[in-house]
Amino acid sequence: MIDSYHDCNLRLRRKYYRMVLKNNKKTNVAKTAVARELACFMWGMITGNVA
Repeated sequence: MIDSYHDCNLRLRRKYYRMVLKNNKKTNVAKTAVARELACFMWGMITGNVA
């Protein structure tokens, strides 16, 4: 389970930096996208659907 937390953290950081630095998205747009992905990850943990 610890690995899934670490993997989630890496995925969210990569997503944020890719959106901001590579795709020139505004920081608030990137933060919202990361927050949505984090919420989905947490929902998956609660329901047992984490890969």
